[in-house]
Amino acid sequence: MKLMTALAIIASSISLCTPCSAQETNAPSGADMTLAKERVHKLVLVIKNRPSDLAIRRELVQALLQAGFAERAASEMQLLVKCGLRSADDFCLLGDTYRFSGRLPSAISNYLEAINISPYHAHAKAGLAICYMSAGHAKIGEKVCKDALTSIRDLNGRRELVSALKTIKENETQATLDHVAAGSHKLDI
Repeated sequence: MKLMTALAIIASSISLCTPCSAQETNAPSGADMTLAKERVHKLVLVIKNRPSDLAIRRELVQALLQAGFAERAASEMQLLVKCGLRSADDFCLLGDTYRFSGRLPSAISNYLEAINISPYHAHAKAGLAICYMSAGHAKIGEKVCKDALTSIRDLNGRRELVSALKTIKENETQATLDHVAAGSHKLDI
């Protein structure tokens, strides 16, 4: 009953596409933004009619992330976790919202909590690796992915980790190229 009351209160507090900060990360523009806002709007309407539907609430958080409203997604997911959601997927989604809003220490702690609940959670391990890479800890990020590859037997989980490793390597290569280009630019001056 406590969860139902809390969810009803949250449902009444949901506003349409109002970012928590002036600068939201990864916000799409033009037609993509319009479609993303429409999806968020539809989900908000569904939630107002079915405030206890947790699957729709998680979908709203994911839609907010896709629309570029990472801060808003983080605040919505924080409320859900405070209401008692404690699955590995919930902590992983909260980690995603923090990662996309640039709060890496909070993202790392939530991914670790997801892994604590479910040691073979591929998405959490991939997110954790990406956070470490983004924070400048390349070796730790690679180690997390490689350890996960040896322990995760689920084919989809392994694919997700391989994809994360590929993303990490591409980001590392791009950062190196950017660094070299910046050094070359300084020499030209």
